[in-house]
Amino acid sequence: MKKRLWHFYYKCCDFLIKIVTTKFLVWLNRRYHFGRFRFRLTRFIYSILPGYSKARNQIWDWVLNYLPSLSMTIYRSLSVMVVGCTDSLLIHELPHRGYGVVGVDIRDYQAKLPYYIAFFKYDITNPKFPELFKIRFDYIIVLSVIELVGVDIYGDKIDPQGDRKAMENLSKMLGDNGYLLISVAIKNFRSHKGKGYTMREFLNLIKGIFFAVEITQRCGHICAVLVKYPLSSPNAEGKI
Repeated sequence: MKKRLWHFYYKCCDFLIKIVTTKFLVWLNRRYHFGRFRFRLTRFIYSILPGYSKARNQIWDWVLNYLPSLSMTIYRSLSVMVVGCTDSLLIHELPHRGYGVVGVDIRDYQAKLPYYIAFFKYDITNPKFPELFKIRFDYIIVLSVIELVGVDIYGDKIDPQGDRKAMENLSKMLGDNGYLLISVAIKNFRSHKGKGYTMREFLNLIKGIFFAVEITQRCGHICAVLVKYPLSSPNAEGKI
């Protein structure tokens, strides 16, 4: 009898916690000024959880450490486009580091965004760009997105060449001296929704479009820093 009561008590507590948590997240999502707080809170939670959560934290660290200090770019601000941003809070951190940020996703963004973050609902395989994309970005960040393009997971059509089309379009949006920071899941490393790539498949994906100035494998992902191919300058360099 006592076991049944404890089981019932546990179920009730679990149900109440889920309701409170859900209501709290809905409330939080409607308030854009908590965006950076949510990003830092999420990073803390990810740091104490095992598995993929910790891996995402490490990839965020890789991106944030690669972006230059804006104290070195006093003559102009730097523009950053974050592709596939709906499930990521990274776009809330970048403006506080001085970057002009544009978020892009095929789905609506999950929360209310502040006025200084532009968001476009856009399929990156579509060759017709929104008006703003006629500018060229200094940095484009594409984390765990390309392997999900063209596989009909988030409402896009099945297209075996979707990832290649996406990379071609991104090259047109990137400035001549810009960098594209990308991560893709390694094939068969763990179960994932998208395709996954071997190193050879990834190099074939970017062949003739981008040149990798840095490429590593970390946290079950291929992480690369790309520049437009051919190099816009004979003196273009990257970290190898």
